[in-house]
Amino acid sequence: MNSIKVLVVDDSAVVRRAFSLLLNDAPGFEVNHAVADPLLAMERMNRHQPSVDVLFRSVARCAGPNALGAIMTGMGDDGAAGLLEMRNAGAQTVAQDEKRCVVYSMPTSAESAVTVARLTAKCNDSQ
Repeated sequence: MNSIKVLVVDDSAVVRRAFSLLLNDAPGFEVNHAVADPLLAMERMNRHQPSVDVLFRSVARCAGPNALGAIMTGMGDDGAAGLLEMRNAGAQTVAQDEKRCVVYSMPTSAESAVTVARLTAKCNDSQ
């Protein structure tokens, strides 16, 4: 059974410790981090909102090999780690080719993280 990953956030070290102990003993839960600063907590979860990585991780857990993950044009590396999790769960993964990307950063980051198939647009270039 996959455990639910938990980030405990509270300004009290006592409360963080208590929740961490309770959740780690509870079946189906795993505390990944315990922090006092909510801004640091958000940074640890992900620096993008909405996050492609969070979406892809959810798809990997819920759909596994029945999913298809695609990274399209975009800036940064959001999606690369999640796409790798999808690939490891048996999903097919693709990335948009450089020629058709406005910004190639996200597809190239995904390619660095996982072997992906090239996705080329099926469009009429003469239009």
